[in-house]
Amino acid sequence: MALAGIGGKYGYIGIDGKYKIIPEYDNAGKFSGGLAYVEKDDKYGFIDKDNQFVIEPKYDYALSFINDLALVWERGTPKYINRKGRVIFVFED
Repeated sequence: MALAGIGGKYGYIGIDGKYKIIPEYDNAGKFSGGLAYVEKDDKYGFIDKDNQFVIEPKYDYALSFINDLALVWERGTPKYINRKGRVIFVFED
């Protein structure tokens, strides 16, 4: 699926050009390993290709998964999480 936006909202289209996930998110990233970050109600989480939250939106910001880890920010602190949302590493000051 490809990221597509309209009217300031983001969703995803299939190769047929039709929306598979209607534009409902304030921000979104491309799918990586079956998950994509999305912003809903000012918080970031991760959805699967069925538009189900695998990791609930609770982060201030998020980036796509690379090598099974995603960089997220929670209350200003950057962290790496795995695909289940478990914190793997916290960046300390």
